[in-house]
Amino acid sequence: MKSPYTGQEMTLKKEKRTFSFRKKEFEIIYHFYFCDESKEQFVDTPLATLNQNQIHNQYREILGIPFVDKIKSIRAKYQVSAKKLSEILGLGVNSYRLYENGEVPSVANGRLILSIDNPSVFIEQIKASSHLLSEKETQKLIIQAKSTLSLRKSDNVRDALLRPYRPSINSGYKTLDLQIVTQLIAFFQEEIELYKTKLNKLLFYADFAIFKETGFSLTGLQYRAITYGPVPKDYDQLYSFLESQHLISIHEVNFNGIYGDEIKINPPLSYSFDETTLQILINVRHQLKDLSAKEIVELSHKEKAWIENKNNKAIIPYLEGFWMVGLNKNY
Repeated sequence: MKSPYTGQEMTLKKEKRTFSFRKKEFEIIYHFYFCDESKEQFVDTPLATLNQNQIHNQYREILGIPFVDKIKSIRAKYQVSAKKLSEILGLGVNSYRLYENGEVPSVANGRLILSIDNPSVFIEQIKASSHLLSEKETQKLIIQAKSTLSLRKSDNVRDALLRPYRPSINSGYKTLDLQIVTQLIAFFQEEIELYKTKLNKLLFYADFAIFKETGFSLTGLQYRAITYGPVPKDYDQLYSFLESQHLISIHEVNFNGIYGDEIKINPPLSYSFDETTLQILINVRHQLKDLSAKEIVELSHKEKAWIENKNNKAIIPYLEGFWMVGLNKNY
């Protein structure tokens, strides 16, 4: 970004600062541009959004307010419009749509929305609001809610992967989305032969690069610092589950007596990422695709994310992504 005073490129800086939101204080890594000549500080829209997201994410986490992806998934489960769901819950006419677009609900509204993730609770809300609905609408919504009750429980492996379900700094404030994980593998597969060691690092760099720009991860995966660098937590279980669902295939390949697991999407899967996400992913793929497994491991060993957590093989907080050095920003 160029200084409005001098027209010269400014320096991007980061520092810890404390901000107040709804009578609570939160420490974030504040991002800003600094003009060396005028000593003034500036933020553009992406940086302002990143700073704001850090505050809102902490607020949602400590008060148990659902994140946007959860708010959207609840409505999608019941196949009801945002306007109608606002009416059923007694919210303002456009409230649910605003929450889906990122506005932070009050604690009461957030917990109300989270409560109807339980179909039995949603059915009670429908009955209590039947005076606002036609008989046909009431019956249709109750049938849809009951249908979710009859769905078979996921197997134990998937349940383990999805726990803990509440987003946190360790998941990049996202709920684990296995469909997006699969789409991300498909994206990398377009130009790279994928083996477990390299794929683990590609997923790490993709998620942390996106968090660095937006304040959210892409997949909701948690990463652990092990000897060979950052890897998705329980990655063997993750890949085995995806294979059991016929989303990927895993083949053992022999390289002159050294064996490795090749991972493929069969058949090739399409993906849909927004423009900002896609540009970040293209940059990650372009910079890392020609590195060998050994080279990408060595690169990951330079990251503060790995260095700070390797001794205890700890889960890596996404906050470490703000200091990522292994990628240049070319988008």
